[in-house]
Amino acid sequence: MYDQPTRKLFRRLEGLWGHLESLTTRFGTGVQSGADSVLIVDATEVESQGLESEILRLILKGKDVRRYHTADKTRLLIFPYEVRNNEFVILAEELLRQHDVVYKFLLENKKRLSRRVWFGKDAKELSGKWYGMMYLDSYKSFTAPHILTPSLSDRSNFALGTGDLFATGTAGVTSIIPKSEVHEDIRYILGILNASLISFYAISHSPVFSGGYYKFSAPYLKYIPVRTIDFSSPEDVVKHDRMVGLVEQMLTLRKKLAKAKIERERTTTQHRIDATDRQIDRLVYELYNLTDEEIAIVEEV
Repeated sequence: MYDQPTRKLFRRLEGLWGHLESLTTRFGTGVQSGADSVLIVDATEVESQGLESEILRLILKGKDVRRYHTADKTRLLIFPYEVRNNEFVILAEELLRQHDVVYKFLLENKKRLSRRVWFGKDAKELSGKWYGMMYLDSYKSFTAPHILTPSLSDRSNFALGTGDLFATGTAGVTSIIPKSEVHEDIRYILGILNASLISFYAISHSPVFSGGYYKFSAPYLKYIPVRTIDFSSPEDVVKHDRMVGLVEQMLTLRKKLAKAKIERERTTTQHRIDATDRQIDRLVYELYNLTDEEIAIVEEV
């Protein structure tokens, strides 16, 4: 439990600013295969078995989502669906048979796939086919602009959505889909969520799990206080645009770090990332009008 000065800080933040939920259309929940060890394959497996690429979709798990970036995507989900009228539609078995290798692979695992149960229902009851997903969010929830977070994390690890599928569940991913009428740039919201202040708030409002991890799923995310912008105020607009610029810089640096081959380049880029992180933190303290004493509370953690 946190002390009196920390409680006072949280009460002030909650009293001044609305919750993340008020800016959000919904929190996306991804896809549940019910048999990851069968249906999720890596690039090596795909090549060695000759699995047809048109039945495969990239998929992210919780550990693939980190601050301002997602890990190199090598996991693929065997995904027997097509997109029709902006909705996922499961392939009929006669169409699936046209993908010989994938269909044979699924048949070899039919017994296991047919035994999958989620909330008392099997795959056929949930998806219409024995080879379908146990749960699948809407097509639009993956294609709309959104922010991703591991559902269980040791700190803020928010990244921009990639448009790829992501796994649901404790070790999976949760998405934040801003309302279309929200005027704040999604990069502004991303910067707020990754700042030390909000990371501190989020972990302080979650139970601790094994290994020092905390819940970053919808029931906990929705109460995060987000400092919205008064777009009639030139001062607020400047701060908004400054945040967008810093986050864009961070996104670029993360890509550069991922591609860096030489240790010196990696070290230099990491120093720039750390410096940009500090600038974002200072801007967030300014946006939330934190005092020196309140900043000390956050940074002493």
